[in-house]
This record gives sequence, structure tokens and C-alpha cells, in this order.
Amino acid sequence: EEVLIVKAKVRRLLNEGGALIHEAGLATSEEYWSSAPNAAKVLRLGFNDCLKYTDGSGGCDGCLEWNGVGGRFSRDQLERGLFNKSDDGHNNGLGYTATLLDLIYTDRTFPDRTPWLPSSLQQSGKSRA
Repeated sequence: EEVLIVKAKVRRLLNEGGALIHEAGLATSEEYWSSAPNAAKVLRLGFNDCLKYTDGSGGCDGCLEWNGVGGRFSRDQLERGLFNKSDDGHNNGLGYTATLLDLIYTDRTFPDRTPWLPSSLQQSGKSRA
């Protein structure tokens, strides 16, 4: 039953990401829609830190590399190719996706119009990874 409830929550995130941003009361910018959660962003988030570090450690360890997660390159910069390229691939635009998935993990009642969990995934001892 828990798996089906979480599946319903994630399905709503993927289908109505923009609405969940508002439902969660998150601040939005003029072009927040371009950062709204979708399947591609969830996939990116799952593999966000899979490159090995320069010392050979790390890679696909379940940790979130926060570099650039909350940021967005401006449309003007993107059109002119003027953005900071980083060595680690950058996580630009994944902020809403990470935040909303964390709400699903910590709040058994989030989002609206989905079944409630008996206890949050966090309270039941599930790992984020």
C-alpha cells in the first residue's frame, strides 16, 4: 500500500509540477515554469552526482551535489551562450524538483489530492538515497 501511495504522489509531481510549486508555497520567479519538476528533471536528479571526484572517490553515492540547484541561467545569457560552465555538469534548475521530492519524503500529507501515508517516509526510517 505504501508503494502505491508514494507512486500517486510522484505521479502528481510529474504531471502537475507547477501546481505543486504553488501548493507548497514556494517563491516563484517570472519563468518558474522552466524549472517545474518533470520526468527529465527527476532523472537528472537521480544521477546528479555520478561522476567520480578528482581523487577517484564518490560517484552515484546518493548525495545531492547542491552546486547550482537553486539557480537558473537567465534567458538572455543562454541565448548568447554566456553562462558559467563548471567541471561537474552543474545542477541548474533542479531546486523545485529536489524541494518537492523532499516534501513528499517528510510530509505524509503532501501533496493535496493524493492519499496520506500512515507516517512520512522519513518517520518510517526510509532513506532518501
